[in-house]
Amino acid sequence: MNGVNAMKKYTSTFLLAALCLGYANLVHADPTAPVPDKGDVAWMMVSTILVILMVVPGLALFYGGLVRSQNMLSVLMQVMAKHCISTLSTFLVRTRPP
Repeated sequence: MNGVNAMKKYTSTFLLAALCLGYANLVHADPTAPVPDKGDVAWMMVSTILVILMVVPGLALFYGGLVRSQNMLSVLMQVMAKHCISTLSTFLVRTRPP
């Protein structure tokens, strides 16, 4: 048996096994929804804010270092504008009613 046929045979066998295992997990899933812990949610929100506060100046200084010094302010403002637009669009998309 050459390599291509063996690979096709084992790939289809692997996909069939993965499908069966995935279906078994869906059938035996726990019907109760997990209750999120308030402390975990609060920590995720705080860490998200900290990451956003660190990423914006980091990107601005990184991209600002790639241009001439006379264009530094322009790059800083472009990064800040991009961040504002992406934050607002994410907020608007995620908070609209279904």
